[in-house]
Amino acid sequence: MRHLIRSLPPAANALALFVMLALLAALAPTPVAAQDSNFALSGTPPPAPAAAWTFTPSILYQGSWDDNVLLRTRGDQAPGDFLNLVNPKAALNFTGRRSQVDLSYDGAFLFYQQLGDLNSFEQHASLNARRAITRRVTLFVREAAAAVPTTELVQFIAVPFTRTGSELNNLQSGLDVMLTKRTSMKVGYDFDWVSFQHDTTLARQLRGGHSHGGTFELRHGISPLTTVLVDYNVRHAIISGNGTFDVQDADVGVERKITDATRVYAAGGVAHVAVSDFGPARNGPSVRAGISHLFHRTVANVAYSRSFVPAFGFGGRTKRSPAPCSCRSRNVSTRTRRSRGGATRRSAGKP
Repeated sequence: MRHLIRSLPPAANALALFVMLALLAALAPTPVAAQDSNFALSGTPPPAPAAAWTFTPSILYQGSWDDNVLLRTRGDQAPGDFLNLVNPKAALNFTGRRSQVDLSYDGAFLFYQQLGDLNSFEQHASLNARRAITRRVTLFVREAAAAVPTTELVQFIAVPFTRTGSELNNLQSGLDVMLTKRTSMKVGYDFDWVSFQHDTTLARQLRGGHSHGGTFELRHGISPLTTVLVDYNVRHAIISGNGTFDVQDADVGVERKITDATRVYAAGGVAHVAVSDFGPARNGPSVRAGISHLFHRTVANVAYSRSFVPAFGFGGRTKRSPAPCSCRSRNVSTRTRRSRGGATRRSAGKP
């Protein structure tokens, strides 16, 4: 299989430079909370930890036998083969008085003993950095990049599963601002870029492209148990060789603290797709709801949302109704373990 990593477009190169500058500005973090929350009311922050670097390398090997590698049906010849999987990983973490930086790498190399044409690899890298500029303002940067051998692994909406090399990059950056004791605000910028190898008939129909977006979140605590949520985001998507379009959605909701360990939230609003090369303007509902619970050092989340999103597969936009589940735990060495699951319903065009 051909090498999956290509050079990024000029816009992505500029963004990469921005990430590096932000990383340099972020060397020294604010403590990470054990459970994410929308609540604007907060108590006295815990004491800042001493500055420290942590490097954690690891490597995993797995061997397995597959008696039907090509998934042939009955009556057809079904070759078997032995698969070798090598999975190197590395994590570099920095925690300081006012900053936090987390860098990670996760790779996988698959080697068949006889069916060498099926050999493949995938690469994942991420950056998560926070810097407390003042007592009330925090800068954050999140960057994730991947090169994978099939579209199944990119988890993009409206992209069929096929053995096609895929590359993607996501950048998020912005500011968390505590306006008052009861009110907080977050403003951010999002960038997505995706590309596909056009080495099969189906793959040639996959468009790829990139998008720019902005987000605004406002949280106001009206009581120690209840917080009002206001969210707005806009996205401008550019589909390779097939035009552009714009998506906006806004909603208002409430988060309620049921117990010290359990929180629920629900929000509703309107999603809008502007007139574009793909069709007329459309409006539809934008809804989301969820619940989270803290089990000692483990946070469990279940959520549902419905909105318009860019479709980088065959171009255009589609409706997404995901129901993700996640579980995150932290042990005494502050290492984080995550597991995710869920289901997503997708339909093109109509909201």
